[in-house]
Amino acid sequence: DWLDINMWATMKGGSKATEMLEQRLEQYYERNRAKEVVPVRPAGWTTARWEEQLTKWTDASGATVIAWPPNWRDEASGGVKEIWVFADDRAGKGYARAYACKQIKEMLQNLPREVDEPAEAEAGASSSTAAAAEATDRPEAGFPGEGEEVASASTPQSWKQFQDHSGNKYWHREPDGKWFYEHDTRWQRFLDDGTQKHWWYNLEGGLWFFEP
Repeated sequence: DWLDINMWATMKGGSKATEMLEQRLEQYYERNRAKEVVPVRPAGWTTARWEEQLTKWTDASGATVIAWPPNWRDEASGGVKEIWVFADDRAGKGYARAYACKQIKEMLQNLPREVDEPAEAEAGASSSTAAAAEATDRPEAGFPGEGEEVASASTPQSWKQFQDHSGNKYWHREPDGKWFYEHDTRWQRFLDDGTQKHWWYNLEGGLWFFEP
């Protein structure tokens, strides 16, 4: 994460030290840093959700992944604008940086944006089914079998919640038959602050949809 560097010096000495430090940082950034721009503010992503995802990207890639600007946690900052990825080329870790950037880019491109206006919220909710149908699907898993329906009636190309005989809830999509259990760790559930509706996101394939 971000750290403050404090220096104690005369005005002249402090200015020179600051200049030298900035030069060293720029050299380091040029050699070891990659940046991914966050195009829109992801819907429902709180500070805790960002911190969790940054940790996941770091653990999965072996690179160091942080958010920019340094004060992104402050409401006044407007949130995360860029994702910075660090890996030391001299230690042969360039592949880790490239892998992290690939995962970050794919996930950000498939996330629904934050909805600010009521009209946009209504439009976003109504179009989520079509977006889910066009998104990349996870590998075929099969069918849990007959179950008890626990959600509202489905429409073409929409998701519908069921419950199997053991009480485990799962989601099924018409008309292609894609499905997953709610306890599947490849899927995560979030709350959209704009519409106050819950939505699911697949960490592997980028598929997402709003609950009906």
